[in-house]
Amino acid sequence: MIDKVKKKIKIFFKRNFLYKSTLIFWIYKYFKFFLPIRKKLTVQLGFAEKYKSKVLSSNDKSKKIIIPLLETNHYQYLQILILAKALELRGADVSVLLCNSMMDGCEIKNSESPFKNQCLTCLFNHKHFIPLFKLNIITLSDFVNEDEILSIKKIAEDVSFDYPKEYYYDGIDIIPMVTESVVRYYYGNVPESLDDIAELRRRHIYTAILNIRTANKMQSVFQPDIIFNN
Repeated sequence: MIDKVKKKIKIFFKRNFLYKSTLIFWIYKYFKFFLPIRKKLTVQLGFAEKYKSKVLSSNDKSKKIIIPLLETNHYQYLQILILAKALELRGADVSVLLCNSMMDGCEIKNSESPFKNQCLTCLFNHKHFIPLFKLNIITLSDFVNEDEILSIKKIAEDVSFDYPKEYYYDGIDIIPMVTESVVRYYYGNVPESLDDIAELRRRHIYTAILNIRTANKMQSVFQPDIIFNN
């Protein structure tokens, strides 16, 4: 009984105080996660950099690898980066793609999130953890300019208003993925208000088109041998 009460108090505290205060959130993350993990990573990656110079002196970079790491909220992003570093140490040309708050719709932005700014965790990890790996970092904003963003937003607004059964962008029907994203956003409990749904559809249509354009440009620029994630 006492454990249940403690759990409820902890949940209440997080949802109503800790995660709604940006300053307290950053302090909490810094001392809870960054300080203890940074020390271990710094030592291990420092050793890795010394090893890297020996390997690359006798190895040409053999494979171009792209890692679309758009979501760095779940701890698995660290495991992916460790694998990415291991590949780089063995001669691969590794580039990591980050969102950098460009996506209006994503898995983290959902109806049950306690965050007012739902990008907080990803931004924290971008700033404090990802630089430790010393990998080549690219972002969605590297592949679209302001005019392209305005164009995508116009398409998203028009499609969300009509919302046809099919809408192909560059050969890909984006309607199924947008519909599934809306259902996931509400964890299946989709509201009856068409206004709410239309706005959410617009955000996810924009995100889908943004990522299709980015994927095409990345293929053209990098011509990767491998694309991987979890």
